[in-house]
Amino acid sequence: MKTIDLDSWPRKSHFHLFRNHGVPHFTVTAEVDITDMLDCIKAQGTSVFSATMFCLMRAVNAVPELRMRFHGDSVVEHAVTHPGVTVPIEGERFNFCYIEYSENWKIFEASATAAIEQASSQPDLVNKDGEHDNLTYMTCLPWMTASSIQFPVLGPDDCVPRVGWSRFATREGRTMQPVHVMAHHALVDGLHVGRFFQNLEALLKDIPDTFSL
Repeated sequence: MKTIDLDSWPRKSHFHLFRNHGVPHFTVTAEVDITDMLDCIKAQGTSVFSATMFCLMRAVNAVPELRMRFHGDSVVEHAVTHPGVTVPIEGERFNFCYIEYSENWKIFEASATAAIEQASSQPDLVNKDGEHDNLTYMTCLPWMTASSIQFPVLGPDDCVPRVGWSRFATREGRTMQPVHVMAHHALVDGLHVGRFFQNLEALLKDIPDTFSL
């Protein structure tokens, strides 16, 4: 983790402007082509949920601005962020699941499988979000193909990015999935979210490299 020098930071004026906004968050939704990823994961017999999360987290961590957080009046950049994702539990409810991120698919898959199994077995919601801020919050809406998502936030200083994905649809032989990204405008611009989507599209086009086949 490193501290950003605000005085020499090119976005200093943008930071101060949007830090004082009452509603400083913005959300972008775009479709990505997951056809090749689905073919790969189905052939492996592994979790589509974990594979999607892996691609999203690789794309997030490739953008420095999505790893930045407020520490009081300072800004820090984490070297890496880890997914904090919602998983279903009994009673049509959900729990938070915290997973150790790795750029290696096999390591991440094993970590995700164990963490999801443990979190899914809890009888109630366990919230550890306040214990650390090197997370990226994630959620999946498999029941609908959403054109947008409004994520809940704690307040105007909640700067942890949210990434969601909803039910995919097949058109003209290709499978398209909506991906939703929310960020704090004091730290992140549309340009940076655009880079996230560019990174994600590149990962989904180079499946053998992404999943180390």
